[in-house]
Amino acid sequence: VVIAGATVLVVTMKPLGILGSIEPLLVLPEVTDPKAWITDTVPFMDKDRTGFSMIASFQRFVLINTDLVSQGEITSYKDILNSRWKGKMVYFDPTITGSGNAFIRFLATDVWGLEGTKDFMRQLAKQDPAFTREKRLSAEWVARAKHPVGIAPDRGVVIDLMRAGAPIVFVKAAEGGITGTSGGGLGVVARMANPNATKLFVNWLLSREGHASFIRVYGQPGTRKDAPREGIPKEMFPEPGEKVFMEREESILFQDEMMKAAKEIFGSLLK
Repeated sequence: VVIAGATVLVVTMKPLGILGSIEPLLVLPEVTDPKAWITDTVPFMDKDRTGFSMIASFQRFVLINTDLVSQGEITSYKDILNSRWKGKMVYFDPTITGSGNAFIRFLATDVWGLEGTKDFMRQLAKQDPAFTREKRLSAEWVARAKHPVGIAPDRGVVIDLMRAGAPIVFVKAAEGGITGTSGGGLGVVARMANPNATKLFVNWLLSREGHASFIRVYGQPGTRKDAPREGIPKEMFPEPGEKVFMEREESILFQDEMMKAAKEIFGSLLK
């Protein structure tokens, strides 16, 4: 089996023919029952059912330093286009795989469409944001008040800094956020060395017992309704009433398109 993120499974491995369909291996009633899962459907990543989402981790995309930004000043992603924030933001590089690209993919496929998102990106470029590919810096610069606003920082680093007492919080934007697989996608190779052992392991891993074991070690929300929540940071769950979109194959496959757009629009700022 392969446990990896959606990009690795759907964008890289699937087109190469490395993965087989996982659906025929699922036999336990507690695994095949759609009602066992938070989506009320068995959470396959793609239409060919070669990837299975074991993680449902909620991602927000704007971080603020509460010593510099008042609660309520930013309630929409478009609020960061206010001239007040010009030269005061850091953005995790959207031209590479990661949270920066995930942000604009989400906007393009779930919120404003491609052209609307490109227009947003052009206006954002005029705000002269700083860019970094260093995951820790994208969050630490906000925590240390170098930049009041962070766009698509690494969530794990942010949560660590929050726990250390940094004055930072994620904005709950009106446009919502996306629940994704993170690195917790499951696939099976097309040419299994031992099909029976693979079937046994996959069904255990997706059962109540196996899934709970995986979630406790992985430390992010699971896709089973009975997945444990103890010890998982509350920031990884959406709050009641918050708009939530589920990661879809169409969005995952839009990665290259949005990388291209980001290079065209932000290219001169990245040099």
